[in-house]
Amino acid sequence: MKKHIINISIVSLTFLFTLSCTKVDFGDTNIDPNNPTENLTNALLSNALFVTGGASTAITPGYYVQHYSDIQYTDGSRYGTSEFGYNGFYTGTLHNLERIIALNTNDNTKNDVATYGNNDNQIAVAKLVKAFTYQQMTDRWGYIPFSQAHKPGEFDFPEFDSSITIYDQLFNLIDEALAQIKTSESGPTGDIIFQGNMERWKQFGNTLKLVMALRLSDASSEMTTASGINNYAETKFNEAMPGAISNQAEDILFPYTLDDATDNPWQDRYNGNRAPDFTVSKTLVDFLQDPNRNDPRIAKYADEVQNAPGTYVGMEYAVISPNVDRQDISLLTSNIANKGDAPGYVFTYAQVAFAKAEAALKGWISGTPSDYYYEGINASMKQWAVTDAQYNTYITQPAVVWDAARGIELIAEQKWIALFMQPFEAWAEWRRLDLPALTPAASPINGTAIPVRYGYSSTINDSNRAELQKAIQSQGLPTLDDLGTKLFWDKN
Repeated sequence: MKKHIINISIVSLTFLFTLSCTKVDFGDTNIDPNNPTENLTNALLSNALFVTGGASTAITPGYYVQHYSDIQYTDGSRYGTSEFGYNGFYTGTLHNLERIIALNTNDNTKNDVATYGNNDNQIAVAKLVKAFTYQQMTDRWGYIPFSQAHKPGEFDFPEFDSSITIYDQLFNLIDEALAQIKTSESGPTGDIIFQGNMERWKQFGNTLKLVMALRLSDASSEMTTASGINNYAETKFNEAMPGAISNQAEDILFPYTLDDATDNPWQDRYNGNRAPDFTVSKTLVDFLQDPNRNDPRIAKYADEVQNAPGTYVGMEYAVISPNVDRQDISLLTSNIANKGDAPGYVFTYAQVAFAKAEAALKGWISGTPSDYYYEGINASMKQWAVTDAQYNTYITQPAVVWDAARGIELIAEQKWIALFMQPFEAWAEWRRLDLPALTPAASPINGTAIPVRYGYSSTINDSNRAELQKAIQSQGLPTLDDLGTKLFWDKN
């Protein structure tokens, strides 16, 4: 697999650079997928799959939920960026996925590209990654081009669809993909996550669907009105649960490698010009070390203080001029920061178990909420190689023991802890639940509160001004770079 990854590393690096650095609009969103410049669907898929790794190693949402902090350059934790571009998604990931679908559908090309895996399985995987990508995008920006994107000539200025519409269509897309999977046929080559194992892709699709369904738990009525499906969120959750990952061993990971082109981005961050600037936030460290909690995961998330072995000290969050010695602060665990092949966490059973706990508390599913709650804690402990003995002690701590009266609060707190290194999931779930209570940066560069959305890039006006302005007005945004207006599912 490593040899294959190296072969596509130049393509991947180009995409990753575009995705992480650009602040322009979607530009040539409507590139014609029926006339690709190359037919290597294996390379196109490998390239597209990097979006899942990027979601698991992003910095900005980790700042927002106060998992990370900085020693020197604190603009990120003070909400220094208000405009975020998404050009790389459309011209990179999504364009490649559309090409895979087109090449495997077109009668003139599908037999040729079948050498890279069964046509239906290639299409199904492309659809699942497409659903994942669009869900990630709409959870960041809200309205985005969807139904009219990638349709050159027909829609040169694609409109921005509402998040409600996008979510509904994504569930349909996932269902299409799951129905299309043929487990008895060959999976796609270029699959750097599951190596063509279509049973695992079924788990991916159902886990994605389950996570999306819970996100809509407070907006189910809007989804019901829009779709005509009663109890929308509950229905989708129950459809997905039997096929979702069911234990910690089935965690869905992005397989970074020791090769410089495809290693975990945290290694480069810790060995670059700013190294090492990123630390574990005091907010998280203090929470874990609360005497009523005594969480053993502190030793897995953070390194001991160099000047005080055996101790953990988090970095004060969003301080303008910290003036702190690195040797007096706990840096991010070396098992990630200095380990190129540390995996990216895409979906974990811990988050699924906590989702089940909440669903049981809501009466969506049978079972005891406390059982799922403890199952989630245990899965997180196993994920981070905490011993059974430590787990057994931990669940007796006063701030951890299940209390039905505080059920949502306890689930939210444990989910916030467990979603460390799953930054976009942690941010989305914190926005939805507003727990645990976090104090915004004292001297924010933008806004006055913790951001609850990404602002649009101003350069979108260069190519699609009219449609962008409609989207801004429809969402009630005061400005295009607003960070404080909640998405439709963010009700609390």
